[in-house]
Amino acid sequence: YFASVPFIIVAIALIWDRFVRFRPRAAKAGMFALLAAALVLFAAFYPLESGYQTTLSYARYLRWFNWYNYDPQ
Repeated sequence: YFASVPFIIVAIALIWDRFVRFRPRAAKAGMFALLAAALVLFAAFYPLESGYQTTLSYARYLRWFNWYNYDPQ
């Protein structure tokens, strides 16, 4: 899982570079949208990933997929 992360980062950087060359204004808007989405998702999932106690309903709300290691019971 983690061995693929550097390759994903390089691929995203190459794609982003091409996008910036052809559409600089759209790339800037996309950069801010991506940053906003990352911050919102980080803030939403941080309590569960850090072990902070939350309500069971909140943990179930964040269960978007049926992962084997994520069972808020």
